[in-house]
Amino acid sequence: MVRFLTSRRGASSSGCLLSLLILVAVLYYGVNIGEVYFRYYRLLDEMQTETRIASGLDDGTIRRRIQAAIEEIGLPQEAGSNLVIRRNRDTLRRIGLAALLQSHLLVESQSHAAALNTAAKVRTPEAAASWRATQGRVVFTNGVFDLLHTGHVALLEAARAEGDALIVGVNRDASARRLGKGPDRPVVAEAERARLLAALAAVDCVVLFDEDTPLALIRLLRPDVLVKGADYTRDAIVGAKDVEGWGGRVVQVPLVKDKSTTGLLERLRRG
Repeated sequence: MVRFLTSRRGASSSGCLLSLLILVAVLYYGVNIGEVYFRYYRLLDEMQTETRIASGLDDGTIRRRIQAAIEEIGLPQEAGSNLVIRRNRDTLRRIGLAALLQSHLLVESQSHAAALNTAAKVRTPEAAASWRATQGRVVFTNGVFDLLHTGHVALLEAARAEGDALIVGVNRDASARRLGKGPDRPVVAEAERARLLAALAAVDCVVLFDEDTPLALIRLLRPDVLVKGADYTRDAIVGAKDVEGWGGRVVQVPLVKDKSTTGLLERLRRG
C-alpha cells in the first residue's frame, strides 16, 4: 500500500512538472508571437500615418527618415549617401521602414557616378609619366582621332589587349594641321577629342602633344609596347627603334576596311 501511494505521488509530481514546462513554453512563445504581431501592426500604423502626411514632406525629411531606417536595419552608412528621390504618388505612399524593407521606395544611389567621370584620364605629359610608373605593362599608340569611328575603336581595343594599360597620344590642333590633312581639319577641337577618347573603356590615359611626332612623349613615357595601324611601314613608325631599344615590342594592327575620318567627311559633304 505504501509503495502504491509513493508511486502515485511520483507520477503526480512528474505530471505537474511536465505541465509547468508546457505552460512556460506556451507563455514564452506566446510573448514572442505577440511581440511580432505588435511590431507588425505598429508598422502598418506607421505606414498609414505616413501615407496621410507624405504629400507634405520635403525631400530633406524623407532623406532623414530613410537614413534613420538604414541605421535601424544596420546597413552601412554609405547605403544612404547621395539618394535621389523620385517624387510621385506611388513613391509618396511608400515612405518609411516597411516600404524600404519591401523595396518599393523608388530611390537611386549616385555613388557610382564619380566612377563614370572619365575626365581624369586626360593627363599632362608629366602627370602621365608619374602615372605610368605605377602601371604594369604599358601600351602606347597615337593619332589625331578627329571623328571617332569603328576603325579607331578596333585599333584601341587591339592595342589595349597587348598590355595592362593603354596610353593614347593625341595631336593638338596645331600639330594636326601640320599633318596636311586639309584646311578644315581637325573638325573636332583637341580638348574634345581627348575627352572622347578618355570615355572609352579601352583607354586608360590620354596625353595631348604639340610636336609633329610623338617621339618626345614616347621617350618620356617609355612604353613596353608601341602600336600603330598596319598602313604604316615598319620604318615609318615613330619611336619604334627606341621602344625596341629598351626591350619593348612594336605591333602593327590591321585596319578596318573602309573606315576612316577622311571617308566619313567625304560622305558627309556629299550629303
